[in-house]
Amino acid sequence: LKCFIPRCPRMGETPNCPPHTPEPDHVRKALDKYSWAVLLKTDIKSVADYMPLRGASATHRKKALSYHAETGRIVTEIEDQAFRDGFYLALGLGGGSCKDHLCQGQVCQFLDSGCCRFPLKARPSMEGLGRDVFGMVSRVGWSIYPVASHESEPDSIPCGVSVGLVFIQ
Repeated sequence: LKCFIPRCPRMGETPNCPPHTPEPDHVRKALDKYSWAVLLKTDIKSVADYMPLRGASATHRKKALSYHAETGRIVTEIEDQAFRDGFYLALGLGGGSCKDHLCQGQVCQFLDSGCCRFPLKARPSMEGLGRDVFGMVSRVGWSIYPVASHESEPDSIPCGVSVGLVFIQ
């Protein structure tokens, strides 16, 4: 629902964002089969660099997206290692749209031709699968602040984090 209200600008633009993602009940039933999960975060040193400012330069947007790309890289490495260690159903999720940090905002090739540019790296976002990221992060005692608002002042936000999650069965 959070992808719909207020409408996320990436909604419907990738197969990993609603309405293309599985229904929440289907996700819930599937995730109930997992015994463990690794929740990870990447601390964002400069909140001003991370904020999605209107009219930002291409360089600023690329730097902002690099935080999600780094978290996505770590998620993929943990998922790959779990698979090699015999946990064949390991499932990694990132935050935000894969279109932003992998395809750098280009049109999703998968929706156009059925062939993803990054089939082994593209993941649904935790939010897109109905996971309450703020709730998870708060429950483990980490601080998390919304930084997506174009109206927010970077100095008013104490810190930023990019979050990933790997389920292991």
